[in-house]
Order: sequence, then structure tokens, then C-alpha cells
Amino acid sequence: MTSPVTGPQPARPWAWRVGLLERGAELRAVEDALAGLHDGRSQVVLIQGVMGMGKTALLAAATSRAAELGLRVRQARCCVHDRRVRFAAVRQLHASPARTGAGPEVLAVDDLHDADAWSVSWLAERAAAEGPRPALLIATVCDDEGEAAGSGRRGLPGARVLRPGPLSLVGVGRLTAATLGLPLPLDDPSCLAWLRECLRLTAGHPLWVRELLDRAARTPGLAPMAEAAGTLPALAAEVVSEVLAARLDRQHPGALRLAQAVSVLGDRCDLATAAALAELPGGQARDALQVLARIGLVSGSGGALAFPDPLVRHAVAASMPASALAASSAEAASLLHRNGAPPARIAIQLLRGERLSAGWATTVLLQAARQRQRRTCATRSRCAATRASAPRCWWPTPTSPTSPASTATARSTAPSPPPSPRCGPAMVTTAAPAAQGTTGMTSARGAPPAGTACCWHASRHASCSPRSASRCRRPCPFPPRGRPA
Repeated sequence: MTSPVTGPQPARPWAWRVGLLERGAELRAVEDALAGLHDGRSQVVLIQGVMGMGKTALLAAATSRAAELGLRVRQARCCVHDRRVRFAAVRQLHASPARTGAGPEVLAVDDLHDADAWSVSWLAERAAAEGPRPALLIATVCDDEGEAAGSGRRGLPGARVLRPGPLSLVGVGRLTAATLGLPLPLDDPSCLAWLRECLRLTAGHPLWVRELLDRAARTPGLAPMAEAAGTLPALAAEVVSEVLAARLDRQHPGALRLAQAVSVLGDRCDLATAAALAELPGGQARDALQVLARIGLVSGSGGALAFPDPLVRHAVAASMPASALAASSAEAASLLHRNGAPPARIAIQLLRGERLSAGWATTVLLQAARQRQRRTCATRSRCAATRASAPRCWWPTPTSPTSPASTATARSTAPSPPPSPRCGPAMVTTAAPAAQGTTGMTSARGAPPAGTACCWHASRHASCSPRSASRCRRPCPFPPRGRPA
């Protein structure tokens, strides 16, 4: 059977030449939009997605195809500083040299969400013009810029939105085979485990997949085998750390510092504390938070910031040197103490940061330890009270053992127990009818017939940890809920 990774591929005239995987629908939509220019129709195509989904690569493929068709192409790339500069994107478009002669033109704008309002209005008017000089506006917009990639709110009604999705396992396999130059059949369990780990770490984002594969190709002795899959998380953290540092510095000078502050403080921290730790004023902190939220690194409002991806949180923390991380943790402990945070949260920063000579540090650690001890004692007390209040367990005596066949018969013939407010329907001690052929209570405790549910052990296993369930050495005729098989 031909492998889906290394076998012969169907003919894909343009999509295969540009090197984009699993983007056939998007490329066909771009082809249709380019064909509409020859009919005198102006259109707007927005490529929407999170960071690393391949929006810029798809835009570059569209401009290359437009140049092949003999269309005039003008390009612009916006940044966060262009929002307050009038017609910044329009100036870039006019300064961009046209690749071919006059006629219909293609306006390619990367990161349209960072464009100023005056440029967006000019682009909307130009894309709506009909006649001998129609225009096709192709732009990339991040997900967090509103409904339909911000087409209505940003003044671009009627835009066609393209949403490139993540790569599948087959796509990751093809990209791995092309990057490493090795045949990777998906029917090989060892290669399949490696590809699945790569897909899990990157979530199928083309940017992270390519960067991870490039790093793996530069690592000596790393082959796509199941034994090497354990080294991929460390490589992925290094890749994400480097790419994020480069991109965040380009987007906003304080975005990386704010992300590092959130990684130190932990999830559900507030913007004011994170801004104070990053030493950013209020206005710059809000702008940096908008940049982080737009590219999908930080989620939540100003009062509950968090990283949606644990890999990103680990990568941001790994971008800080060990000495800087310890100093930031100590400063975070001081900030949380001044803000009146719970002792347990402050203790985490104290244990992770540099040693503080302040007297409150010892007091906070003692308070956190006492709170933890009280919670542990309360949990143990509830478990002990549950065990003490449960009824005694009834067991069949050794003189009348229960075989698997008799147990199955008892389960099928025993009546349904009445509901209990404490144990539930499956955990009530119920005596089986006399027609089952049992002899009744024969032990000193009065063991019931076979087929009786164990109420005491059922409540014990349901209310306590799995370790306490493993202490039971006597087999119950009915395995209670929560008991390991």
C-alpha cells in the first residue's frame, strides 16, 4: 500500500508549486478573485487566523500568482505604530514598485488590523471602484479583530473571509518528510508516534511546525522515531521562546516584558500587578495587552490574565535567565504582599525567588503552611466522618463462597435497590431474595446472601482517594462506583 506521506501525489498545478500544504480551498478562492479582475469586478479578500496559521505565506502566494498573471501588485505591511499615523498604509502602497504594467491592480496588505482608520477608508473606496481599473484587496487580519475579521467594523463590508486551519497528521508528515529529507510512512508505529507528538506540541500551526522541524534538522542524532519523541517538548519550548521574542519586540516594545510578568505571576493575575512588575505605565501596558491578545498569547480581561497554551507559558518563562526569573519572583512577592494577596499565592513566589530579608516573608510562609495544614486536616476529618457514619459492611462467609457464575446470576436477578440520599442508587445494602438458594446469615456479623451490594466500601471508595480504595482486600459481589477494576 502506498504511504500517504511518500506515495505519488495528485497533480496540483499552483498549490503544489508554492509549497503550501492543505490550502487548496484558500488558493482556489484566490484564483477566483484574481479571475474576477479580468471581468472588471473589484473584491476584498481577508485572510483571518491566529499567529502562526500561515496567513502571510498565503498572502505571498497570492501576490506571486498575481504577478504571474500580469497584474500590477502593490504591497504594504502595517505595525502597531501606524495606528496613529494618517495614511501610513497608503504611503507604503504607493511607494511599493509595481511589478508589471498598468491595468487591474492587486493591493496586498499584511496585518490590516494595525492600519490607521484613514488608510482603511481609502482601501474600502478603492476596492469598491468599478470600471477599467478594478482592484483586488487581499489583507491578513488576526482573529481578535472582530466579526468576520473586522470587515464590518473596519469599514470593509462585503469582504470574503478565508480561514486557513491547522495542519492534519498527514500534513505534518509531508512537511516533516520534505524538511528532513526522509521517507516517513504513516504505517510505521515509531514514525507515527513521533508525528503525533509533533502535532500535539504545535497544534498543527504551520509556523510552529516549520520552526520545530528546522530545529530538529539542526540537532545531531535526532531522528523521527518514537525514542526521540521525548526530546521534542524541550525543542518546542526553545523554538516558541525565540520566535515570540522576535515577533513581540517588533509588535510592541513592552509586549514581551508584560508576557514575562504574567508568566511569573501565574494565571488569573490582574493587569495592574503585571504592569507594575514589568515596569510599564498604564497606557503602554494596555497597548501591550492588546498586542498579546490579538496574536492569541494571553486571554482574558484586565482582571484575569492567563496563557491559553501551557507550551507558550513555559516558553515565555524559558526566555528569561535564571537570575532574572528569581529576581522577578522576589519582586512579585513584594507586590502581592502590598496588594493583600492570599498567603499561599505569595509563598509560591517566595519559594521560587531570591531570599528576602524582610520580616513579613517568614510570617507569610508560616501562615501559608498553617492554612495548608488546616485544609489537609479538614479533608482527612471529612473522610473519617464518612467512614464512621457508613453502615457496617456485610460479606459472604468463607463457608459459602461466591463463584463468578453465581455472582452474575445474582446481579441479573437481584431487585433494584431503593435510592439513598448518601450513597446513591448503586450503593445501598440490599438483601437478595430467598429464591436465590442462599442459606442466610451465617457469620457472627450476619453476612447477607450473595449478590448484596457493599454500602460501606462503596461510600469509602466514592468519597476518598484511589489509594484508600486499593487497601480493600476483600472482593465485593458488586464492585462499588469508583473502585479500580
